[in-house]
Amino acid sequence: ALLVKKDVVDALLPSPDFVPSHRCFAFWADNHVIFRETAHAVALKHELLVSFLPKIFPSAAGNGAHIHMSIWREGVNVFPAGDSSGEGGVSELGLHFLGGVLHHLPALLALTAASPNSYRRLVPNCWAGAAHCWGFDNREAAIRVPTRPSGHPTNFEYKPCDSTANPHLALAGIIAAGLDGIRSRHHPGAPVQVDPSSLPREQRPPKLPSILEDAVQCLEASELLRKALGPEVVKTYCALKRADAAFFGSKSFAEEV
Repeated sequence: ALLVKKDVVDALLPSPDFVPSHRCFAFWADNHVIFRETAHAVALKHELLVSFLPKIFPSAAGNGAHIHMSIWREGVNVFPAGDSSGEGGVSELGLHFLGGVLHHLPALLALTAASPNSYRRLVPNCWAGAAHCWGFDNREAAIRVPTRPSGHPTNFEYKPCDSTANPHLALAGIIAAGLDGIRSRHHPGAPVQVDPSSLPREQRPPKLPSILEDAVQCLEASELLRKALGPEVVKTYCALKRADAAFFGSKSFAEEV
């Protein structure tokens, strides 16, 4: 979050991280909303404004709301491989979950990068996860798997998310995509271990939607997410997002902010 005092920016760049405790997704979603509203209320009390807008300064990286997730079964984290098998220590089940998220990523963006301003942040070399790929410790990949000094990775990070998202819908969509990956045995492909934008053009990952309207179109076309979230929810959500896109379409960056 960035604090703004009256009309003067009063912030440290890059923005500090707020890291909530590791809980089930419903608890985290509820508390993310509570945190945002509390931050706004406390800031106003001190004659400050707090902004979670994805892109406030054109030359800065912006504000994200990256999501760290692990997969648990009967009290055991099953994202890491139990032995030496698996890509980089990630279990087969974990890889299929990642594969599902990557497979449905263009549609998920409508839920996790939910404003026109979001796509100003989702550009290369801003650690925003703008590349349609995954990788170990790769901050340019949409899905980053953090490695550990010892032992297998225990979680993954979904990066193309910000605080314009409804956290309940965003998390529900990611989980539905991951579970579909497990059912359909989607594989995420080989991890990308370099900045994807530095690769020759023919070797770069597929492009993701670069504007909200394109992501909304992908969401409308997703049978999985329509079923998981409910067709009426998706229909209403997409109509609202199209209205947002139309309203901000003629605005300059300064007007948008």
